[in-house]
Amino acid sequence: MKPWLVVLVSLLLGIGIVAALTLVSASSKNKRLGNFKRIFPKEKILSLQATVDLRFNSYYLAGADSSNIYLANSTDPNQLIIADYRLRTKHVQLNIPDTARIAWKLLQVRIDFPNILITEGITPSILKGTFPSLSYSKKQFDLYFSDLVPLTSNTFCLRAYNESLKQNILLSAREGVENDTVPRYMLEKQSDGFFCTDGMLLYNPARGEVIYVYYYRNQFVQLDSEMRVKHVGHTIDTVGRADVDVGFIRSESQMVLLNQPTVVNKHSCTDENFLYIHSGIKADNETDFEFKGNSVVDVYSLADNKYQFSFYLPFLAETSIDDFKAANHKLIVVHGQILAVYALPEYALLHSPQ
Repeated sequence: MKPWLVVLVSLLLGIGIVAALTLVSASSKNKRLGNFKRIFPKEKILSLQATVDLRFNSYYLAGADSSNIYLANSTDPNQLIIADYRLRTKHVQLNIPDTARIAWKLLQVRIDFPNILITEGITPSILKGTFPSLSYSKKQFDLYFSDLVPLTSNTFCLRAYNESLKQNILLSAREGVENDTVPRYMLEKQSDGFFCTDGMLLYNPARGEVIYVYYYRNQFVQLDSEMRVKHVGHTIDTVGRADVDVGFIRSESQMVLLNQPTVVNKHSCTDENFLYIHSGIKADNETDFEFKGNSVVDVYSLADNKYQFSFYLPFLAETSIDDFKAANHKLIVVHGQILAVYALPEYALLHSPQ
């Protein structure tokens, strides 16, 4: 295997462990990273509507539409749960063909009913299927990637590591088009180019925008489908630089983190004109009890690029957010093995409290 591919595989396999370690950290650094305040509305923002025990903590949100929520399983990609908004569930076998099992645990499942998209960036491969036939066609990419979101039926935004630039980039890749000719965006490199640019890749279909939220700094970027910058935004905290210390193990051709970085933005999702970010930084007007006993979510308007307000998501079963998604004026949250649906009133999205 080529040395640079060894690096990529090692990074992809290791990043989950790194993320698990950093996302659960309640570092004392938070006490020194304030100098900002949050707006908490007097009105109640969220109302818990339903919960269900998924029995395992390996499920993640693969999609949501007006009728159903779709949950894929990171340890067994063949398993899919379909739940309505009252959280009545049914289990479905995806029958992924054996030809897809090259990097089995790295498979990512996305559902845009009736379409199924299964991706894996090491081979790299994309499988397309549909319900109810569960028949798949395979597309082979000539570019290794670490994340992907579909833009259209045959266009995808990929995050990939560029060996010559020594950093992560975003590309708008199309089936049948050579990757060296497609639009691309270089993520803002602050140090090593890999860990310092790590983040969450989102797509907002209502706005036709790709949104990238950095993990370790107070920044996100909005792009159109051609990777042209529409806006570079900042979260309300003051962490402008990624706190990453990176080493290189030459004998294994592997980059490693030498510290436990402060995670500024832990999770994010987008719907309509709003961006929701689960923050890892405590504000000056929050107590330790409030911050450590809840997950704080900051809401940003993508229409006028302004911070709107914040709200708390209480822990369920003593567990913070593992994954969340906004859809249909609801917030869908995975807390460990608990799936919860919260009503998100429309008025809360239309008015910024002053």
